[in-house]
Amino acid sequence: MSDIFRSAFSYLSQAAPIRAGSSSSGQSIAGGTTDHPLVGSTVDITGNKYKIRALLAEGGYALVFAVQDAHGNWFALKRQLAADKQAADAIIQEIKFLKELNGHPSIITFTQASQLSPKQTSHGRAEFLMLTELCAGGPLISILQKHVLSPEQICKIFHNAASAVCHMHDRNPPITHRDIKIENLLFDANGFVKLCDFGSATTDIYRPNDDWSVMKRNQLEEEMAQYTTPMYRAPEILDTYQNFPIGPAQDVWV
Repeated sequence: MSDIFRSAFSYLSQAAPIRAGSSSSGQSIAGGTTDHPLVGSTVDITGNKYKIRALLAEGGYALVFAVQDAHGNWFALKRQLAADKQAADAIIQEIKFLKELNGHPSIITFTQASQLSPKQTSHGRAEFLMLTELCAGGPLISILQKHVLSPEQICKIFHNAASAVCHMHDRNPPITHRDIKIENLLFDANGFVKLCDFGSATTDIYRPNDDWSVMKRNQLEEEMAQYTTPMYRAPEILDTYQNFPIGPAQDVWV
């Protein structure tokens, strides 16, 4: 990363002192809270134990925690509950996509995952634990709220994000993220941009036409409402009666 980025995001060392993969301990956790019943407990993922240190985010049936392994290395742990088979299949697909895309410098690094069946949990729902790198710099939206970025800095962010999208679209079949937004672009401890949250991703391409029934079109619109964010939706999603294909191009629109 160039000096201009290190300068622009020098506040990260103060605002978010956690360093993913470091062995340091006793550091504060910016943007997180320790006020959660699971904080302080230990989880086991495929035989490896992780201590939950803070809650970073929550929504719906998902929680994201900052955790440490036995060596003090930091990771992000996403805990998801599946209310039914459809929800479980969606989570399994998210994990599959992360594994397939793993290794790209602008996509969040996947580490491992585990699953508990409804019979193995006290709440009667399938539970998934997904471990990734911890992006200590936080989301792009937080940086934009505190800093005015120069055109050069914006171009660097755009380049990293576009590189991640190209990597997804180069798969066979292409993977469409469907929910690219500034909240899903994270900075690691060194200021590199990482695309995250593949819960809306798909390999499906929709080709509406005049033969589609109202019911089929409504089902498509309901799916788009579930997996996309209104202010980022491409024109072909906003008006499906134009009969434009809905696929990877929607990521490019963003």
